[in-house]
Amino acid sequence: MSGAPSQAPKKPLLPPSRIAVIVFAIVAVVVIVFEVRARSQWDSTYKAIGDKIDTSDGVPKSELDKLVRGSPKRQSTKDSELFTWSGILQSYRMRVYYTGEVATRIVQE
Repeated sequence: MSGAPSQAPKKPLLPPSRIAVIVFAIVAVVVIVFEVRARSQWDSTYKAIGDKIDTSDGVPKSELDKLVRGSPKRQSTKDSELFTWSGILQSYRMRVYYTGEVATRIVQE
């Protein structure tokens, strides 16, 4: 019997390589989520507007906002409007062309 108190074994620290892998995995997941979200919003908006234009004689500007998913940046010109969804790695764009107050054509950019 010794007079020294027994000590519990120390908890091992994570090695730096394991910490780096965990950080990389977290960053990769965040990037993927932002990219998939931007792409999905762009895709669903493009399909919704395109289908509406194909099945009717266009989409009135007042109805267009109901078909837009997410919060894209918008840049208007006299006869068109550019919508941009920004991901971390890529931006997804489409341009809607107007005849008067009606969207009559949509193009990927």
